[in-house]
Amino acid sequence: GLYKQWYQRRVAITAGGDNSSLLGAYSQWQGYHKLPYWESDEANTLNGTEGLFFAPNLQPNKSVTTFVDDLFRSNPMEYIGEEEVLGITSYKYQIPMYVLKNATQNPLNSGFNSYGPSGLMNLTAAVNAPVMASKPSFLDAESWLIDEVVGLYPPNRNMDTNIWIEPHTGVLTKAIKQLQVNVMIEQSDWHGMMSLRKKPRFIPLATIVETGGLDKDLADTLKHKVYRPRKIGYGLLYGLFGFFTLLTVVFVAVLGHHVIRNQGDVTRPLIPNGQKENIYS
Repeated sequence: GLYKQWYQRRVAITAGGDNSSLLGAYSQWQGYHKLPYWESDEANTLNGTEGLFFAPNLQPNKSVTTFVDDLFRSNPMEYIGEEEVLGITSYKYQIPMYVLKNATQNPLNSGFNSYGPSGLMNLTAAVNAPVMASKPSFLDAESWLIDEVVGLYPPNRNMDTNIWIEPHTGVLTKAIKQLQVNVMIEQSDWHGMMSLRKKPRFIPLATIVETGGLDKDLADTLKHKVYRPRKIGYGLLYGLFGFFTLLTVVFVAVLGHHVIRNQGDVTRPLIPNGQKENIYS
């Protein structure tokens, strides 16, 4: 089949070691430490995780990287906000627009042979066939692509790929992956209608939708094993901080009261009678 490699996946991932940011990252995919498909070292670099878990202690407004087997490449995911998933505060990520730009609009994508319309990912070098991946209904692609196809639903944001990650542990809480596989039909030499076209046509073959995430039992386990201890820990931390703050206030108040009392008793000698004070000793 066209994507036979999907079902014979061989990967190696790293445990992170001294660098927790590498936790779960691919170190090998299908026997490759570096991909053989693309036109630049950066494009062929093996980056990112499978997408089931990520490095802990994620920071908002920073992207994460997944390796997408379906696309034979690493793919950044952009932080777009916080949402609740089964009662768990999660960071939501989405494919950024620059990933889908062609090489004219984003020169870095020349490494992926992105010389066609924006909104398509060229998989020809990886699958040995004129196959292009896109979002369903050519979402975020050039408008003429959907105008030339009959029968597709109008594109909307619900067709996008999104992942939700619990930021403290890096655990995936929810995922929706949506891709459309298209075949490119180019002008041929025979004298038919296609010979009148000046540009190729991209015909959708299939839409791939995969969903996953934590179920209620796993979500409850995560909340009890991670959230509750963190809240208790923060409660103890804030309680200790408050206790020491209170002690400091009481100490300052008592000290101030003692100083005021001493200042009010002007007849009280500071040095016992008969003694002299050496202020330089």
